[in-house]
Amino acid sequence: MGLLKVNSPSGALPNVISLLAALPKGLSHWKKYEKMRYQEKRTFSMAQLNRLRRE
Repeated sequence: MGLLKVNSPSGALPNVISLLAALPKGLSHWKKYEKMRYQEKRTFSMAQLNRLRRE
């Protein structure tokens, strides 16, 4: 997984063909990827926040 591949203007096909952005989540691997990326970033950020609170 590259850095912000889905958010990059040239990275994901729905950024070029806007009709693909309207696909349901079950059919769009871009939306699945973005959800997974968001969850990874959130998990990491929350772990760091919790670690700081304990210190």
